[in-house]
Amino acid sequence: MPNQPSRSCTSLQIISLLLLAFALTATAHSAVANEQSTKTLRFNVSPNGYPPYLIVKNNQPAGIMWDVVTLIAERIGYDVVAEQVPRKRVDTMLQEGYIDSTPRAIEWTDNPEQFLFTDPVVAVEEVLFIPAGSDLHYDSRLPN
Repeated sequence: MPNQPSRSCTSLQIISLLLLAFALTATAHSAVANEQSTKTLRFNVSPNGYPPYLIVKNNQPAGIMWDVVTLIAERIGYDVVAEQVPRKRVDTMLQEGYIDSTPRAIEWTDNPEQFLFTDPVVAVEEVLFIPAGSDLHYDSRLPN
């Protein structure tokens, strides 16, 4: 009869495997918990900013969107890290996970179905204005 492992050896191996599985699970759970406790939002502020919404002066972000994002992030336990990504690279960087978010109107986005958008943070009305005494004339009616 070939040597067969004793019953006690098999039980010891099973207990060892269970302890190893428990240790690995606990380590994985601890890593996930640590990852969740250091929540960071990598927010694109664009190298040139977009005053008054985003302003970058001496590599320090400011502006309406920065203020809103940092205020909300602080309330829900996130740190905000400013990333300066050029406009032409933003979509790719979002999809690759290099940045987490960027401020932009849905109307300015190619393939907006690839992204999730919040409700508007700031209501914006773009207008042109000229000096009151100017010879230029503005007619709001569209030509027929």
